Amino acid sequence: MPGHALVVSHTNLQRDPRVRREVEWLTAEGWSVDTVGLGPAALDGVREHFEFRAEKPWLRFMGTKAFVHVFLPQKLKFTVLFGHRIAREMYRKLADDSYDLVLINDIVLLPIIQHLPRTAARVHLDLHEYFPPHLGKHLRGWWLGTPLRKWTRRFISDARIRSRSTVARGIAELYRDEFGVPEPQLIKNCPPREDLSPSPVDSDTIDLVYHGAAAWERGLRCLIDAMGKLPERFRLHLMLVASHQGIDEVEAAIAPLGDRARLVPPVAVDQIASRINEFDLEVMFYPPTTENLRFALPNKLFEAIQARLGVVIGESPMMADVVHTYGNGTVVSGWHTADLVAALSHVTPNDVRAYKQGSVAAAAELNAENEHKKFLALVSAFDN
Repeated sequence: MPGHALVVSHTNLQRDPRVRREVEWLTAEGWSVDTVGLGPAALDGVREHFEFRAEKPWLRFMGTKAFVHVFLPQKLKFTVLFGHRIAREMYRKLADDSYDLVLINDIVLLPIIQHLPRTAARVHLDLHEYFPPHLGKHLRGWWLGTPLRKWTRRFISDARIRSRSTVARGIAELYRDEFGVPEPQLIKNCPPREDLSPSPVDSDTIDLVYHGAAAWERGLRCLIDAMGKLPERFRLHLMLVASHQGIDEVEAAIAPLGDRARLVPPVAVDQIASRINEFDLEVMFYPPTTENLRFALPNKLFEAIQARLGVVIGESPMMADVVHTYGNGTVVSGWHTADLVAALSHVTPNDVRAYKQGSVAAAAELNAENEHKKFLALVSAFDN
C-alpha cells in the first residue's frame, strides 16, 4: 500500500500545475502527502504543508548577500539562503526516515536530502527543465551565485535518488550524459483531456493565438513583426501573463497593426483550452538560444492540442516530433521573421482544418490522464 510522501517545490503549489498534478495523483492513489512550498495554502488532501518562511531582513541587502556568497562554505550558504526558511519539523521527519517517498521538484532545494540517512533511497527527482551550471550573465551578481549552483547540481547523482523524470527527451539525454545517471523518464506537461471539438474555420480569416508569458526571447517579437508582413486574412490574439510594464510594451508593439492584433484577458490554467478553442493556430516560435528553448516541449503546446488548434512551430526537435507524428501543424524552416512569414503565408483554410483534426488525434493521447499512469509507474516502487 502507498505510504507517506513529501512533495517539495520552490513555487506556489496553487499556481504550479505540474506540482499540483503530482500531489493530486499521489493523494488519489492513497498516499498521505506533506508539501513544502511558497504560500500558506495547502492543496486539497494534503496532510501537512510546510510554508517557506520569509527571507531574513538582513539578507535583503546586496552587500550582506554578497558576503554570504563569497565567504561561507557551500553547505552553510545553502542553509542561510534556503534551508532556514523551512520548518525544523520537516528536517526531523527526514532524519527519522519518516517518508516512503520524497519528491523534489526544484534543484535549488535538492541539498535537503542530506538530512536523509545515506542508505535511504527515498527520493524521486523531477528535474523539470535543464538546470545549467552557470546563472545567466544578464542577472546581477550572476558570478556570485554560480559556485552554490554548481555545488547544488552535484546532488543530481546522489545515491539517495531512486528515480528521475523530466519534461522532454532532449533534456533527459543531457542529464544522462552529464551525470552518468539512468536516463530520466519523460513526464510531459499535459493538461487533462478536454471534451472539445475543433472550431469552424473561416475561409477568409485565419486567427493566430499566442498565450502564456510575455517573453520576448520566446519569439513574441518575431511573431508581432511577422504580422506586419502577413496577408490581411491573418489576425493575432495575445493572451499574456506579464507585469503592467510588460503589457505596456506589447501594446506599443502591436499598435501599428490596428485591429489585426489584440490582447485577450488571461484565464485560469484549467480554462485555457476552452478559451482558445475559438482560434485556429497557436504559434510557438522559440529561437534555440538556450538548451531549454532548444528542447522546448512547453505546456502551451499541449494546451493548444487540447483546444484542438493547429500549431505553428520553429525547428524545435521535441515539438517537431509531435507535429510529425500527428500532422497537427507546420514546422517553419529557419529562425527569422521572414521564415515565419513565408511559412504562414502558404497556410490555407484547408490546411488549418487538417491541422485541427491532427490535434483531435493528439488530444486523445497527450493528456494528463496518460501522464498520470506513467508517473504512478515511476513511484510505485516506493510503496513497498
